[in-house]
Formats: sequence, structure tokens, C-alpha cells
Amino acid sequence: MTNHPFAPLPGHACQVLSADDLFVSHGAAQGDSLMDPAEVCPGDIYHLDPDHQPWRLVLARSSGSRQEVAPGSAVGRAGDPIRLEARYALMGEEGDRVELLVLTLPDGSRFVLPLSPMAAATD
Repeated sequence: MTNHPFAPLPGHACQVLSADDLFVSHGAAQGDSLMDPAEVCPGDIYHLDPDHQPWRLVLARSSGSRQEVAPGSAVGRAGDPIRLEARYALMGEEGDRVELLVLTLPDGSRFVLPLSPMAAATD
């Protein structure tokens, strides 16, 4: 099998959560979902909704380093560009570090891609 210079790169599937599934349970922004970096209040305590629904996001690389939604994704439309809005590092009750990316689609929908395990009903 040879690589053709114009062959599309294979996609990558991952599970994401709606940004609304992660919300402030205690703090200045109590009740608000995970916001953009300009609006986040350091020290707020976040909680993952126990009824959260994971979604399948399929990524493809377009020209350059831009990521876009690939066919077969449950969120977005094929070809939609994906914008990295933020990378957050949260500290769990037991001192566990939880890192996540916030991704935005052109229609304004926002998703969280956990880079480490997250558990529902844990602050």
C-alpha cells in the first residue's frame, strides 16, 4: 500500500460531552455551564451532570493543521471546522488532575473533550 500525496488522512473518533454537562456547583458562577476563559471564575467548583450523554466526534485533518468534523460524527456536519476554545486543568477532591479541551463548532455548540478520566457526581 502506498501513500498517495492527495489521499485524505484517516479520521480519529473520540467521545465528547456537551459543555452544558459540566456546571458550577459551588462558587461565584453557581449554576453556569463551563464558560470561555474570559468568564471562568478561578476557585469555582464544577460538577459533571450524572445524566450526561457522551457524543461521538469524528475528526479529520484538512489542509495545514486545521481539524474538521469527518463523516460519521454524531456532532457537527462533515467539513465543519473545529475551533479549540480553551484547555482547562481542574483539580478533583482527592487531588486528581482532570484536563479537558473545550471545542467549538461553527453553529456555536460547545463540547468538552476530557484528556483524563472524569466521574459523574464528583466535584
